[in-house]
Amino acid sequence: MSTLFAFLHHLMAFTLVAAIAVEFVLIRQEITRANALRLLVTDAVLGVSATILLIVGLLRVFYFEKGAAYYWSSHAFLTKLAVFVLVAILSAVPTLEFLS
Repeated sequence: MSTLFAFLHHLMAFTLVAAIAVEFVLIRQEITRANALRLLVTDAVLGVSATILLIVGLLRVFYFEKGAAYYWSSHAFLTKLAVFVLVAILSAVPTLEFLS
C-alpha cells in the first residue's frame, strides 16, 4: 500500500507541474473565449492535483512512511509544507479573479 501512495503522490506532483506549465503557456497567449475555457480546465486540474497531493502526502506522513514524529521534527519537510501552503493561498487569488 505504501508503494501505491508513493506512486499517487509523485503522479500528482508531476500533474501539478504540468498544469502550471500549461497555464504559463495559456497566459502568454491572447485571451480568447477558447483560451479562457482551457485556462479554467487547466486551473481545475491544478487545484484537484494539489488537493490530492496534499491529502496523499499527509496520509503518507501519518500512516505509511517513517511516522509523523519524524516528519514534524524535520525542518526540510516543514519548509516544503509551508511553501506548498503559501503557494496554494497565493494561487487562489488569481483563480478567484479569473472566475469572476
